[in-house]
Amino acid sequence: MTTFITQIHMVNAEETEDAPTEEVVQETTPETSEVQEVQDVPQTTENLDEYYKDGKILIYNYDQLKQIGSDAFVYTKDKDGNIGTGDVVVNEGTQLTYGKDAQYLLMNEIKMDTKSIWNVKDDFTGKIEGEAIKEDETPTLYDKKTDTIYIYNPYQLAVLEQEDSDKEPVMSLDYDAPQFGMGQMIYPNGEDKDYLTYSKDHNYVISKNFNSDKPELVADRLSIDPDTTDTEGRDFKGQVVKTIGDKTYILIGNEQQLRKIGSGEKVLGAVYQAKNVGVLVPNWIVDTDNGILLCFIVEMQI
Repeated sequence: MTTFITQIHMVNAEETEDAPTEEVVQETTPETSEVQEVQDVPQTTENLDEYYKDGKILIYNYDQLKQIGSDAFVYTKDKDGNIGTGDVVVNEGTQLTYGKDAQYLLMNEIKMDTKSIWNVKDDFTGKIEGEAIKEDETPTLYDKKTDTIYIYNPYQLAVLEQEDSDKEPVMSLDYDAPQFGMGQMIYPNGEDKDYLTYSKDHNYVISKNFNSDKPELVADRLSIDPDTTDTEGRDFKGQVVKTIGDKTYILIGNEQQLRKIGSGEKVLGAVYQAKNVGVLVPNWIVDTDNGILLCFIVEMQI
């Protein structure tokens, strides 16, 4: 509410010195002596749940995403894309800001602008989340009809942000942050054509299932420190498969292996896993990793 307040000091001729007087503060500018408007800051913004709910700032559009971590005030018209306009959103006397440690909730899918790529900053300690992916649900990673790649985690954003993102393949498990970089390559136009990459020529949408968490990558657990070993990121030189928990993973080291994904062919062990069972004449038998049927054949050189 805007209140115009003037000062009135009227003394009736019949009033005594002890009679009460009516006084109100008047604010004027030095130059014009015009009455100033005084804004009353509300204790809580009307319809607060349109902007802030369950301790989370609600995010509706790409411009709002780019405000996260800026410590700028949250305004009522931010939700419409008019950043910094309207009234500051207030919750129980506290003016809300896009803090680095605040909690955020995505209200819908948000189309990205690849000319100005938003990413979760390294110093961000809060959380941005949308709807959780259901246990039995496999979310859409790529929609060929609209040529749209959906973004579910910061790892995807980090790759998209790279200058050479058009060389980075989109893998079928990229929607699941721990398994980012794993799964199968996607061939929108058939396996004899190019595989899908994070090229900026595609359309990109922040999924309603986006989550800003950066859990440890399974792929990192599959590798060891290359500075202290000569195993090319494997547990041992020439390693082809690795089992973690109840899952067996195929370690990819070249394009030929990538193109074998989905073929149903067996994976054969490394050269040193072959053994000579001959006595006078060499007779090499290859260890086939206990007969596990995997997705491709690795060339053996003896």
